[in-house]
Amino acid sequence: MIDQKKRDTLKIISAATAVAAAPSLLNAKTLVGDFVGDEALLSAGNYGELANIDIKVRVSVTSNDLELLVSNTGTTATNITQLTPSHLQTARGYFDMQSLLADGPVSLEPGEGVTVPLTKQADNNLSSRSNSLIKDLQERVSFITDNDAFAAVSVSRTPYVV
Repeated sequence: MIDQKKRDTLKIISAATAVAAAPSLLNAKTLVGDFVGDEALLSAGNYGELANIDIKVRVSVTSNDLELLVSNTGTTATNITQLTPSHLQTARGYFDMQSLLADGPVSLEPGEGVTVPLTKQADNNLSSRSNSLIKDLQERVSFITDNDAFAAVSVSRTPYVV
């Protein structure tokens, strides 16, 4: 239990900290207010539309194994500049997500997509895999596009993939 003297000391320390931080907070509020209040800048579309990326799990027609189709479902073209994670582990192998960026950023027009094939693994060590593929895609995958903006990511699967 804290006695009254310690309680009063904590109040004084809290108040002093708040007073010291107040000028910075007021300045930050002013900067944010100026930024958000600049309607000409916001309406000019300088920030662009956030990208919409859909990941579909499907069976490849060529290899008859799983693949991921990464598609731009937005209304404007986008460039994928970074992504995480670099690999997604499954019971049958892994998806080398980083291979998408092997030749630099990926440019996707609206409706356009690229595939990431399943890579078979030599050993069957599944200790690092705790979730299903769909759950891993929903919880762990993120794409960064132009201007360091995160894309909205949705995950869907074709009806014949379980």
